Amino acid sequence: MAILIADSGGTKTDWVYVHDAQQIKIKTPGLHPFYMDSTAMQQTIEATLLPALEPLPSPAAIFFYGAGCSSQEKKLQVTKALAAAFPKAHIEVEHDMLGAARALWGHRQGIAAILGTGANVCFYDGQFITNNPPSLGFWLGDEGSGAYLGREWVKHYLHGMLPNALQEAFRMQYALRLDDVLQAAYHSAYPNRYFAQFVPFLKEYCTDEYVVAFLRHAFDLFFERYLCKIEDYYLYPAAFTGSVAFHFQEPLLASAQSFDVQVVRIEQSPLSGLLKYHGVV
Repeated sequence: MAILIADSGGTKTDWVYVHDAQQIKIKTPGLHPFYMDSTAMQQTIEATLLPALEPLPSPAAIFFYGAGCSSQEKKLQVTKALAAAFPKAHIEVEHDMLGAARALWGHRQGIAAILGTGANVCFYDGQFITNNPPSLGFWLGDEGSGAYLGREWVKHYLHGMLPNALQEAFRMQYALRLDDVLQAAYHSAYPNRYFAQFVPFLKEYCTDEYVVAFLRHAFDLFFERYLCKIEDYYLYPAAFTGSVAFHFQEPLLASAQSFDVQVVRIEQSPLSGLLKYHGVV
């Protein structure tokens, strides 16, 4: 039986197709129900995923974990798009926070956190999410996420707040114009993706003291406003998944230590853990 598992964020969707001993990994654009309707998601699936699966047996089951899939309405929105592309498959759509918790903790309890394009955190009792402080999304929250880091860094740049060397390096690399930034922020379909694209610059200069302080401030806000809102958070181990958590481990762990958070694991992607959870490896 062929199985398809997906981890979908604000920027991209990582898929793994499993059939017998065969595993195929595929990347497509993110399928976020807050930014796309069912028709747009179906079109993206048909244009990017189906061609990669064309010569293979159709999946009998699909387990989709996606950002924005927290309500029944949003889950049905994604289910509709998947069912149009895979009419014979059994489909389960869940929030990416539950996917992260299952991937990081399996059937054990602990704190699970996501720092990718977006940000989220929960307490997981080994079966259910029992505490999930609201992250408020890109415009109102998501502190510590890639979209937040990119947005705040661009604001620092546009206000001329960066040290001269960083200001010039960023200008040379991106040649941003204020009108283009405002257009992307207020009129593009995916402002979160637009701002997340600047995170590689922070990675390139991650040893610069200004960048380190900038990252520490963002991660401090993540702990202060989200993770530390979990009751008795300091009694439980925490695990992270997501590209931001993975690539900026040093400042993230420094912030965690300052809040008495014991981080025991950081994974770039939850897919390997989800394969184990669903018993296909």
